[in-house]
Amino acid sequence: MVKQGPSTTSKIVSNAYGQRVISRSEIAKHNTVDDCWVVVHGKVYDISSFIQFHGGGIEAILPYFGSNATHGFSQNHQPSKVRELPPQCYLGELRLARTRA
Repeated sequence: MVKQGPSTTSKIVSNAYGQRVISRSEIAKHNTVDDCWVVVHGKVYDISSFIQFHGGGIEAILPYFGSNATHGFSQNHQPSKVRELPPQCYLGELRLARTRA
């Protein structure tokens, strides 16, 4: 008997502008030092290659691995600081939850 894995429905889609739109559940899967995604101001970043260079140390960003880091980021940095990340760290936009009409 062949075991079926989890649904293959993608948690990353493209919007009308061709931008990748990434779900919170997909972001949450990337929560380790070797595979770390965070959200800052609605944008998703893979900071895996950056973690070792973070000026505040890994302890400062560890609570945000695989989640929304906007609050922590905003408490410690100017909004323009995110532009210092290498462009290849940017993955796409956070998919906003749908609301009922």
